Amino acid sequence: MTIEHSLKLTRLSDVQAERVEWLWQDRLPLGKPVTLDGDPGLGKSTLALDMTATVTTGGQWPTGDICQHPGDVLLLSAEDGLADTTRPRLDAAGADVGRVHAIEGKTLIDPESGERYLRPLSLADVVDLDAAMAATDARLLIVDVLMAFLPAGTDAHKDQDVRRVLSALGAAADRNRCTVLLLRHLNKAKGGDPMYRGGGSIGIVGAARAGLLVAADPNNPMQRVLACVKSNLGVMPQSLAYRLVDSPEHGVAHVEWLGTTHHDARGLLATPESEEDSDERTAAENWLQDYLTANGPTASKRVKNDAAKERFSEATLKRAKKKLGIEDRSSGFPRTSTWYLPSQLSAPPVSQKREPTEPTGSDQHKHNEPTGPISQSAHAGESEPTADPTVNCAACGQRLIAPDSVERGYCEGCRRQQQQTRGRITEATVTDLDSRRSHEPAKPKVSCRIWFDNYIAELRAAGHTTIESFAVREAGERAGFKKGSIATAASAHPDVRVIEVKAGVTTWSLTGDSDGYVTAGDWVLAYIDALPAGTEVLDPGALQQAAQGAGYSWDAVRHAAVKCDRVDSRPVVGNAKNARVWHIVDPAEEENAG
Repeated sequence: MTIEHSLKLTRLSDVQAERVEWLWQDRLPLGKPVTLDGDPGLGKSTLALDMTATVTTGGQWPTGDICQHPGDVLLLSAEDGLADTTRPRLDAAGADVGRVHAIEGKTLIDPESGERYLRPLSLADVVDLDAAMAATDARLLIVDVLMAFLPAGTDAHKDQDVRRVLSALGAAADRNRCTVLLLRHLNKAKGGDPMYRGGGSIGIVGAARAGLLVAADPNNPMQRVLACVKSNLGVMPQSLAYRLVDSPEHGVAHVEWLGTTHHDARGLLATPESEEDSDERTAAENWLQDYLTANGPTASKRVKNDAAKERFSEATLKRAKKKLGIEDRSSGFPRTSTWYLPSQLSAPPVSQKREPTEPTGSDQHKHNEPTGPISQSAHAGESEPTADPTVNCAACGQRLIAPDSVERGYCEGCRRQQQQTRGRITEATVTDLDSRRSHEPAKPKVSCRIWFDNYIAELRAAGHTTIESFAVREAGERAGFKKGSIATAASAHPDVRVIEVKAGVTTWSLTGDSDGYVTAGDWVLAYIDALPAGTEVLDPGALQQAAQGAGYSWDAVRHAAVKCDRVDSRPVVGNAKNARVWHIVDPAEEENAG
């Protein structure tokens, strides 16, 4: 017998074009499979039942649009009890429970005993699921969780296996115009593409027409974020924030939507760098910058030895070297490797000591001694921006001091006048301004020396008496200046001097006076000691306010707090991201524990 094989061809001109219909615009396409991924404990099931409430009542989605396809909902759940969990959650969400149907299994008859028994359903029972969709006119089928309902013998990590199952389910969903929401736990990987973080094969999210993710808000451990991982049929929607709120009447939690958020799926799953790691890298960069500025080009072996004394690992030092763009050049015989700051390759040679020293006593008064980060040739680097020695207000001609005023090109008084007149200034001023520049002042170019002087003046005006060198460098780099130019400007300032170099962090006095100086670390200890008895958690907001009132920068105090023996920075329980709490360590308890 011969079996003829032929391909079925469809001419596209015979196909009637249709628009994609949405159960929830851009998130839940009607009649298509959709994944909802997230770690256990973040409320995936509660969120799915909140969607159930919207569908069964024809209610409003969190985005404000009305559900255009209300209907019944089918539940295939393996993790929650119907009476003590599912029903109370539906009631708390406001669902029409008369339109919700739980699939408990398939009734079969034992051929030997003739007794009826209930066999758990799997996604291989697509004929039964198809019939259930048709019988209830369901618009949503929730599978919680997917892995619990894959047929026996299915390898969840084999693309071909899962696609075979989901293909048949997807066809049934399409025929019945019933969206299928597949809940999955995340795998144990860290970071990476969100497409690959759901449990099982990539074929699962590949078969889905949309993919959603639930994750903790990294900035608020009490909030959750619903983000979109993929959207084959529409635009990628903005993420939504929500939290789980207790419903005392029902004894369970329900979803409270909080609006849109800037967090996306990739950012939510990115592996966070701990505060300690981040601070260590920053400290290493600052130490290396200060070290080479003070000592000039130095043999790499000596740099590594001195870095080890400061307890920086070689790997951390290498990262700092790369971040700073430090050049490594070999010369002589035997070959000796020397590290150079970029500015030192073009700068004229300067005779300096090779041994780094901490400034003490009279050494803190800068003359020609290479102390800390501010001893360098007084000549600016070749790439340093230069301009007139002063910058004046474009309207009144007054010399500008504050960095914000320099940035705008107007003094504070003229800026306020512009705001009051809605951007229009007097005719005489306009004429004067037109003779020099356009109505929109171009960004003024100032030398690093002038920028530094203005920056220090602004800090002093704000009540600061000290500053950490890394904070100044970061501000200078944001303004477009190189670290070498900033160090040169610091060395030329009459009131800036090094008063402490500790653990890779250099502290400058802004007043020229080092008498009575209290380090940020000692100040933090004193602050903790002054807190009411029994205080267990250090409030960062209150600490920042007190620090600024005492003349310390927040960068310095935050760094000191993280390194302080009295502060234990702990991750928030149940939060997978970088949310942390500063717990205060009782010295007596620590001693007893030891």
